[in-house]
Amino acid sequence: MAAIPVEGTREEFAEFEQFVRDSTSTFCIRGVAEEMSVAALRKHFISGDSVPCRLAGVAGLAHQYCDPDPQKTKYRIGSTAREVLDPGADVVRRIFSFVRARG
Repeated sequence: MAAIPVEGTREEFAEFEQFVRDSTSTFCIRGVAEEMSVAALRKHFISGDSVPCRLAGVAGLAHQYCDPDPQKTKYRIGSTAREVLDPGADVVRRIFSFVRARG
């Protein structure tokens, strides 16, 4: 069996998956906004989707990676200096947009 290329044991991942499943049913969660990007997954040699993305798909929930692609953000036309220096502000806007859309 292939090793998981991130820190954490298989047991810890199983516990996290159960936590997400329990949380979605307990709190009637309709979507998962994740502070992650496809570019970051690839950077860490993860070829598929993240665990939260896979769990959202199985549960029939909407999912959104909210971190911008670093290359697109770096040269985005119309970006203010603050947005380029503080990409977290963009992440917060993406999460709020995702949440409002499912409102």
